Amino acid sequence: MVHAASDRLVAGAPGSWVAIVPLRNFATAKSRLRTHLSDEVVETLMRDVSSAVLHQLGRSGAVGRILVVSDADLSEELAGRHREDQVETLVQSPVGGLNEAVAEAVCHIRAQDGMSPLLVIHADLPYLGAAEVDRLLGEVERLGKDAFVPDCSGRGSTVIALLPGSPRRAAFGPDSAARHAESGFTEIQLPQQSGLRHDLDTAEHYLSYLRHTGRRPGAGTVSPSQR
Repeated sequence: MVHAASDRLVAGAPGSWVAIVPLRNFATAKSRLRTHLSDEVVETLMRDVSSAVLHQLGRSGAVGRILVVSDADLSEELAGRHREDQVETLVQSPVGGLNEAVAEAVCHIRAQDGMSPLLVIHADLPYLGAAEVDRLLGEVERLGKDAFVPDCSGRGSTVIALLPGSPRRAAFGPDSAARHAESGFTEIQLPQQSGLRHDLDTAEHYLSYLRHTGRRPGAGTVSPSQR
């Protein structure tokens, strides 16, 4: 099921990039965090963080289209929150893992427009800024190569960029940085503090997020020392 549409985009022009954002059902997302946080806290956290990510992508000058791919129909919820960002949604079918969701979204976009470069970006990047998205995509265009951004540990990946016609596929999951490099993606080296490198996967990430934002832990939060 697809909602909304977009005009044809031309690679290299302002707003030419299509951002693909995989987003799990809020009721089941982030199983590792649920070991330490209540379901309510995790769902609120992911709604807030993913909303911020989509808003920053909407502010990016390089991104002209945003497609959220999910195992749930999030069209009504995202339309209410992101009317000004013109977020589209694609329900994954059949439902599979993260890489399958990305592959389906890539095929969907390319069937409509094979000329658009694609940015696949995680929805759990709480410190993301539109300006660094634009800088990243400018660097990818300068290099003229498919690329990836490693997370702050250097082992995972938070972003991949696919140029028009690229045959490469997403390889997110454990040690994805090494697997993306092995499959021919070029690593984009960013400062450790870059918002593109910090996702929310562990209790330590969550506590760092609280310190950074000045928020109080949600009810039902378990500290790392209690594990």
